[in-house]
Amino acid sequence: MKVKTDAASDPSAKSQLMAQWELHKRKAERAYQELKEDTARAKMSVMLDVLTFDLQQALPTPMLKTSVVFYKRQMWVYNLGVHDCKSSKGFMCMWEESVASRGSQEIGSCLLKCFQHRASSATHLVLYSDSCGGQNRNINLACMWLHVVASDDYSYTTVDHKFMVSGHSYLPNDRDFASIENMKRKTQHIYVPSQWYELVRDCRRQNPFEVVRMKAEDFRSINPVRLCITNRKVNTNKSKVQWLKIRWARFEKSEPFQMKYRFSHNDLEPWKILNLKKRQKGRPRNVGQITLPLLRENPPGLKKNKLTDILSLLDYVPPVYHDYYTQLSFSSVGDECSSEEESESETDEQED
Repeated sequence: MKVKTDAASDPSAKSQLMAQWELHKRKAERAYQELKEDTARAKMSVMLDVLTFDLQQALPTPMLKTSVVFYKRQMWVYNLGVHDCKSSKGFMCMWEESVASRGSQEIGSCLLKCFQHRASSATHLVLYSDSCGGQNRNINLACMWLHVVASDDYSYTTVDHKFMVSGHSYLPNDRDFASIENMKRKTQHIYVPSQWYELVRDCRRQNPFEVVRMKAEDFRSINPVRLCITNRKVNTNKSKVQWLKIRWARFEKSEPFQMKYRFSHNDLEPWKILNLKKRQKGRPRNVGQITLPLLRENPPGLKKNKLTDILSLLDYVPPVYHDYYTQLSFSSVGDECSSEEESESETDEQED
């Protein structure tokens, strides 16, 4: 938006763009202030947890100091960073591209795994993330929070998910990732994923990160919960649900099939209500009692062309690490976000 403002030649259009830019900046500042205030409240209350989460830029494997790598596909290691704002503790949920992709269900599975690693008795959870539609702001994550607040496996009875303004989504996770990138620059070679996990674990002497290695069985499907709800396109006021404008979503145990949402971080804005309950006879199923099945029966593996490129790099990898790569399987099935998630990600940039 700032580029458009600078490039505008018509005084009237430029004035209008400048007004929009100022409003955009105020929204971003409000989001940062809200995070600061929620963090302060969490440090004073054992009943409130505040977490931020974000995906780090994918880590290439093997990482080699040779120009040959530039022309070859590499396997990615993914890292979802979860930052506990109360304790300043960082949790790094890491997995290989051959194990799972990085769509919304994978993100939700990492968060559930992180909850298991954290000892908390809080009843109120506030989360901050960027506004990526394919990974964070969608019906899959909404169903995940419906499951969490309804389940006795978690102490949370209220979950607030707040989204930063696009272009202004700097989170505590970025400082965590900077520590990893700093150690990465000092590292000559990474031959196998386990060395990435060691690097992340050891990159800080004070308050080190806790690395949570995600396995195939840790990734769970939220589809059974989606089958119990109706993903309506209008709210209770018959207005269209504009997912790309949602800044704050709330889920409560007392309203197990309801998502409240706002288009700002302003406490004074009235809640809009999305009723996800199916119209059917009898008592609806308790979504908290649903056992989430495996996301995939078998890991996705790697695309054949990518695996071929990786195997061609073994001339630059010590033989002791070759077994890891020769045991990898390949798949012709795409292993990125689903088409629905990709569509949401692409349109995310169009939000105001």
